[in-house]
Amino acid sequence: MVKTTYVRFVTTYQEANNVSLVCLRTMSSHKVSCLFVESFEGGFATVQPPKGTYIHDFAEIIVGCLMENSNFPFEVLSGFNRDVCDTFNGIKFKFNNVTITVTRKDTDSDEICKRWEQKSIVDINENPSVCIIQQNGRLSIVDEVLYIDRTTKMEFKNEYAKRYWENLVKFSSEFSEGHAILTYARLWAKYMQNLMAKGKMLNEIAKDSSYICDLEGISVHMYICALKILFATWKYGNYLENWYKANPCLY
Repeated sequence: MVKTTYVRFVTTYQEANNVSLVCLRTMSSHKVSCLFVESFEGGFATVQPPKGTYIHDFAEIIVGCLMENSNFPFEVLSGFNRDVCDTFNGIKFKFNNVTITVTRKDTDSDEICKRWEQKSIVDINENPSVCIIQQNGRLSIVDEVLYIDRTTKMEFKNEYAKRYWENLVKFSSEFSEGHAILTYARLWAKYMQNLMAKGKMLNEIAKDSSYICDLEGISVHMYICALKILFATWKYGNYLENWYKANPCLY
């Protein structure tokens, strides 16, 4: 049975072609961690499947978004600064260049998959890996954050700060909360480093990236602890501290 899809607004991406993508984190699925909504026109939200998504998993999420108690319509309308009372008729999505329109009447995810298969150019029986997995588009937020974590070295203020960090990692391994705090701090620092290397200013990215890198659902207390650790150890900790002093109640 398909479950209701609940989402949380994360940020708005500005694409190179001046298209704004509203990014929503799904709260009820580990298989499809986020949705990218590229427009809301005529009562329909146009959603991009993240790269690597399976059609069956994506169809379940879409059906869940159209259930009466889902907050998906509210978050989409809010993300595009539309009146939340605007009519919401359904969702359009393009999966491997095949466009499907789904309305509230479409309550069977298997039927959506069958419609997609019928319109697909590729024979699903002959080449399922091409057919059922989204080939193009953005990585999911989680995949992007974890990729940056794997490929980026965290920068420290100095050798003393680096050793202090390493000792924290060593002693926190026995405590789940401490491990979660340091994991969040590391992901957040590396993610900001990646954006800053592309020309972004820390005060432009700190807020949105703080939400994006929260993969485990940290508490406010854990967030404050992560901040204090980064203030003391991270290369850009002083800038982060100045940002936080100007925005102390964001989380």
